[in-house]
Amino acid sequence: MEKKAVKMKEARSTIEGLQRRKLFHVSRISLHAFMLFIFLFGCTKEKTEEKKGVVEATQVAEEFQLTETDYGRKTWTLTAVKALEFAEMIEVQEVQIEFFDREGKRTSTLTSDRGQLFHDTRDMKALGNVVVLAEDGTRLETDQLQWVQERNKIVTESSVRITKGTTIITGKGMESDPDLSHIEIQEEFQAEEINEIYK
Repeated sequence: MEKKAVKMKEARSTIEGLQRRKLFHVSRISLHAFMLFIFLFGCTKEKTEEKKGVVEATQVAEEFQLTETDYGRKTWTLTAVKALEFAEMIEVQEVQIEFFDREGKRTSTLTSDRGQLFHDTRDMKALGNVVVLAEDGTRLETDQLQWVQERNKIVTESSVRITKGTTIITGKGMESDPDLSHIEIQEEFQAEEINEIYK
């Protein structure tokens, strides 16, 4: 009888041990599942927040062209390889802008890697490898340039290099007519003759 009681105790102990191990195993699986849920939820939330911060273009156009007129007179024409329209502006890539005088003659051509055209003011900003080549051969080089529509001026706060005939002009900050006929350098003005450079 005592042997039978001992065996029953051993069996009970074995069952309880198995139950504890099973409970521990289930608890460990539940913990892993909970951690996985938190991780996935966190990733999903992070991606959602990232997506909220991205503003998508309302329209996308290839081989984009736009002409600005003033009382029927063409003032400039912009062409770009690609354009993306947003609420406040149009972003353009591989830009070319031609400026025209009152008689409709082209006065200069601007090229840049990319640019921005603002809907409300019609101002433009050219960015990256900006070059303006006037019809008389004057050449302006800078890293960014802004067209101010209301004043019919091109301006920049960046460093500039201007080649006009045999003269090279450098400085920082500039304002000019689009045909580069009246140029004002704001700071660090320097002028050198090309012949003197190569002596």
